[in-house]
Formats: sequence, structure tokens, C-alpha cells
Amino acid sequence: MADEKKQSVSGNKKGLIIALVIILLSINGVSLFFNYTQRQELESKEQAIVEKNQEIINTISDLESVKRQLEESRSRIAELGGNVDELNAIILELENDKDKLRKDASAAQRIMRQYKERAEGYKELLEASEEKIAELTAQRDALFEQKQGLELKVIAKEDSIRNLAMSKEELAKKVAEASVLEAENINIEAITPKDKLKDGSEIKAKHIHILRVKFRLGENRVAKHEAKDVMMRLIAPDGSCLFDLNTGGGTFMHEGKEKFYTDKKSILFANQNEKVNFDYIKGSPWKPGKHKIELFADGFKIGESEFIVK
Repeated sequence: MADEKKQSVSGNKKGLIIALVIILLSINGVSLFFNYTQRQELESKEQAIVEKNQEIINTISDLESVKRQLEESRSRIAELGGNVDELNAIILELENDKDKLRKDASAAQRIMRQYKERAEGYKELLEASEEKIAELTAQRDALFEQKQGLELKVIAKEDSIRNLAMSKEELAKKVAEASVLEAENINIEAITPKDKLKDGSEIKAKHIHILRVKFRLGENRVAKHEAKDVMMRLIAPDGSCLFDLNTGGGTFMHEGKEKFYTDKKSILFANQNEKVNFDYIKGSPWKPGKHKIELFADGFKIGESEFIVK
């Protein structure tokens, strides 16, 4: 009896263990099933996100391609003088759509749907732009041919005008040359600190308190009777022009170059051998050596002279 009871208890334990194992296996199987289902759903969602992102990327690429084609058409139309206001507005709209697709995921679906709806319209717009380009090109070519015909006529007239202009230019040049004034009888004097007069081609430095340059304007029947500026340049032995704004110095143009002058006088030329005097106080010791005086009027040199400081 005891053995039978032991066997019965042992059998019951085995049954319980088997049942427990079966229950655990069932729970584990259910758990694995749910985990597998959840993983499948997650992978499905991830795949949907990847596909949606790829769709957004593709749409952005399409928008960029259309925008680039429209920009090329806009440039060609603008070069031909056509109106590009409509293209500017559409290109700006495409750029805004691109920015929204990149930044606003909630608007992506709406923008992609709108793009698909407008795709055919963009195609028609590009075709219309090409037609406009062809039309403007034809107009430009026609105007070019017309312009060439007119230019040939103008060239023929210009040839005869040029010949006349050349003779007028030569005459004007001769008149300008003939109207150049001339400084005559240029005399250089030194006034000493004691107000004595020294002249000649060589002057001692200690005698020069005021340097006086005197001359007359020669007769010229061609030159206009008008106010004229006469510039005096005093060139030192080292070749530099003595120049000081405080003593009347300045600059003027000669043969296309800017030059300094030492002093300037305004005179009224009336072809009456006008006298012109320059009194110059240097304000610093004179350097020994050869000095040069140059005189200019109306942009031309009208005379020059030299003296030596000892």
C-alpha cells in the first residue's frame, strides 16, 4: 500500500511538473508571438517612414529640377527683353515649397499632392516659355537684320562726314596752335632786402629777397580777347618745381598730365602787348645752381628762361 501511495504521489508530481512546463511553454510562445507581431508592426511603420521620406526627397528633387528649368527659361527671356514677372512668382513659389518640405513634416503631404496636381501645369509653362523664347529670338533676328541695313547706310554717310570732320579738325588744330600766346622779353630781377634791384643771368643768393619775372605778351590776332590765366613754374637745380599753396602755388593740366606751378596771374588779353609781372618770395634759403623759369597759358608753354644763383 505504501508503495502504491508513493507511486501515486510521484505520479502526481510528475503530472504537475509537466503541466507547469506546458503552461510556461505556452506563456513563452504567446510572448514570442506578441513580440514578433510588435516587431513586424514596428518594421512596417519604419518602412512606411522610410518610404515617406524617400517620397519627400523625390518631390524636392522634382521641384528643384522644374525650378532649374524655369530659371534657365527666365534668363533667356530676360536676355531677349521679355517679361519674366510670372516666372519670378512661380520660381519663388517652388522655392518656398522646397523649404516647407524640408522643415514642416505636417505640410509635406499637402505640398506633394499640390505638386502632383500642378506637374502638368509646369510642363505647359515650360513649353510656353520655349515658344516665347523662339518668338523673341525671331524678333531679335529681324531687328538685327534691319539694324545692319541701317548701319550700312549710316556708314556710307559717316564716310563723307568723316572726311569733312577731318578737314575741320585739322583747321581747328591749326587755329589752336596759332592762338597760343608768346611771352616776349622775359627779364629776371632780384630785389634785395634793402630794396635794391639786381638783374642779370647770375644773382647772388643773399641778394634775392624778392624774385621778379617780367615779360610782355606778343601780338596774336588769332587768340581770343578774354581773361587768361598765366602760370609761372620756378624749377630748382634738382629739377623740382618750387610749390607752396600759401604763396599762390597750385596745379594745372599740360599734355594730359598734372603739373605744379609756383604762382599764377589772371590777365585780360586784348592783343595789346600786355605786361605781366611775377614777384616771388621764396621764404627759405636759395640753393646755388641753375634755376629755370617756365611760363604757361591755355595749357601751352609760352616761354622760358634761366638764371644762376651763386
